[in-house]
Amino acid sequence: MSIRQGLLALLAEAPMYGYQLRSEFEARTGGTWPLNIGQVYTTLARLERDDLVAPAGATDDGNERWALTDDGRAELTSWWATPVSRDAPARDELATLAAVGASPQVRLRVAGAQAGVVSVLGVLLGVLAGAVLGAVVVLMNRFPALGFDPTWVIVVPWAQLSALVVGVPALAIAAGYAFTRSWLPMVRRVGQ
Repeated sequence: MSIRQGLLALLAEAPMYGYQLRSEFEARTGGTWPLNIGQVYTTLARLERDDLVAPAGATDDGNERWALTDDGRAELTSWWATPVSRDAPARDELATLAAVGASPQVRLRVAGAQAGVVSVLGVLLGVLAGAVLGAVVVLMNRFPALGFDPTWVIVVPWAQLSALVVGVPALAIAAGYAFTRSWLPMVRRVGQ
């Protein structure tokens, strides 16, 4: 997660002004990621330049509030839906989403999507490994000099393979939804 993503996630809840964003960010990261107000306003300026946020009017105290644009919502949704690259240092996406206040439904969708991606890759690798071994057996069967009986009949269980290719990822996605603790509601600590 970056400051940019954190501010977008906070603004998905409601329009906020700079100091409010800073306070919410620090509270939701448990004070482990302190921000100075300059970082907040620099990031807001870049987000506005990229058409991800726009001014949303001032509060009664004169503080300028910011709100997400449609492009900002799309950017945030894309970030939430993108699985974590294993080339990057490990990060706990669900904890990050909880820290910035993502809804339980979003956290469940992320857990399900991550489980689905991992299981699809696993199934594809398993099918590929099986296909390689099957090709070796077929080739050995065609060359009786290798000691195999050429009368063997090789039957490919297409129905079972299809059930595995569809069933295992579906089961993993269901398990991601069922066993993810993100269904627990977030309790806001600031601004109540």
